[in-house]
Amino acid sequence: ELIARHLGLAAGADETTISYWDRQHDRVVTWGRFPSRTGPDSDPDYQLDDYPLTRRALEEQVTVLLDTASPDADPAETSLLGPAGFTSLVMLPLVEAGRSIGLVEMTGREALHLDPATMDLVRAMGNEAAMMLENARLYEEARKLADRDPLTNFINHRAFYERLREELLRAQRSRQAVALLMIDLDGF
Repeated sequence: ELIARHLGLAAGADETTISYWDRQHDRVVTWGRFPSRTGPDSDPDYQLDDYPLTRRALEEQVTVLLDTASPDADPAETSLLGPAGFTSLVMLPLVEAGRSIGLVEMTGREALHLDPATMDLVRAMGNEAAMMLENARLYEEARKLADRDPLTNFINHRAFYERLREELLRAQRSRQAVALLMIDLDGF
């Protein structure tokens, strides 16, 4: 959300969303939004099938500008922006090592006119964000692989003791009781 905030402020956007491209499931997953939004209209992910303009930004790694008043505006994007009160959209692919990993979507209630210098600044910020976000994602993936048994997906011995230590410290600070149940499953 912090990255979304800085990108949005640099571009003069009313709302900025940073999303990850989940290629395996052909969807875009929201990682952060500024300002934060919760509720039924804040879907954390959406399928790309319904949004060809978004797919184009990701696949072709191009910046897409959309004005909802334009007669040739993408109807899928327009139907999403209009009811929310937005009239313009700038989609900027997040590219890391030559590969699109996600998207920055900046929306405005009035037209977003980004001069070349501002666009260069936003692109540079997006490139740095892409590198940081991909590194964070890879770290989490490696951490999950290190903490979980690949067959059962249960936490392993080391992760169990780390988690137990955390819970014992939490119980000690809050002066709460801790219960631990261990079960041996034969034939598992």
